[in-house]
Amino acid sequence: MNRLPTFPRSAYLPPPAAIRRRTTAAARGWAKGWPNDPPAKLVAVEVTRADGRVFRPRVDERLANLVGFLMSGTMLLGYEFRGAKEPDGGVGSYDFRPIKGSNPPKPSNHSSGTALDLNTKGNPMLYLNRPDAFRSTQPPWMVELWAAAGFYWGGWYGDAMHFEMMLRPEDVPNAMAAAKTKYAEIRLRLFGGRTVLERGAKGDEVRALQLRLNAHGFPVDVVGRFGPATEAAVKAFQAAHGLQADGVVGPETRAALDAEPAEPSPGDPPPVEPPPVNPCADCGTKLDLANAEIERHRVVRQATRQAFAELEADLQIEDNASMQRTIAMAVVKGTL
Repeated sequence: MNRLPTFPRSAYLPPPAAIRRRTTAAARGWAKGWPNDPPAKLVAVEVTRADGRVFRPRVDERLANLVGFLMSGTMLLGYEFRGAKEPDGGVGSYDFRPIKGSNPPKPSNHSSGTALDLNTKGNPMLYLNRPDAFRSTQPPWMVELWAAAGFYWGGWYGDAMHFEMMLRPEDVPNAMAAAKTKYAEIRLRLFGGRTVLERGAKGDEVRALQLRLNAHGFPVDVVGRFGPATEAAVKAFQAAHGLQADGVVGPETRAALDAEPAEPSPGDPPPVEPPPVNPCADCGTKLDLANAEIERHRVVRQATRQAFAELEADLQIEDNASMQRTIAMAVVKGTL
């Protein structure tokens, strides 16, 4: 796993007016936090990465849905959250403590359940007294998305890992609506507003598609290229969701992919599926997979033959050149 790319301070817009003035969590109507007023109820927000890695940040119950949407949306748009043992990783949330280094000690927003630290190792706390050492892996569009939902980004003062809620609890429903609007705007900006993806497409939108296929249990490599394997996974997903299994990602397939993956209820027995009326109902998908594998082998064989042909030509050229040198030497020595 490689390190995440970084962005200069100049790449980020200033904080929007609605959250520009920072105040304490208590002043905004949340719990005062440290040292004696923890949140009334904390919730672990479960967010799953495409490869199955699960994050469970703890926040005030009233922020749970908003934080879940922001973290999931951020990953759908192409940024990856990482664990503490992964490069540039580490996700922090509720922590009943004062602000580190504050004197006298002041309650941290983490102690009120209204703040998160995202990919901590890649976004160290440096503050403005070391502008030359500023480091952030948070893409500018990510900061824009979270700010639209009322989160102040610590990178504006030098702590790029940090996001803290600046709105009041009663403002959260409006913040969710604003986040969804901003998400749609950013998605359109990043991916060009294409409504259809099919075999041969490339780029970040294909990467996002592959992430969603993995999240729904249809494994495919996240490579940003829509090849035979991705097409086969799309067809399998479409068949499983009652859609036309044509391998083309149009509005209906996209809507199904954007929905949250279905999860069985705890304790429920596995569903018993009736035997198919047509025992070869999925033969088309299997045939597509087989054809894709045959095509892959054909391409590999063709490339191998081409490589051997080029190598043979190179060797022939080298042999001819060697022969010419031998003849020339023999003439010089008088043996010919």
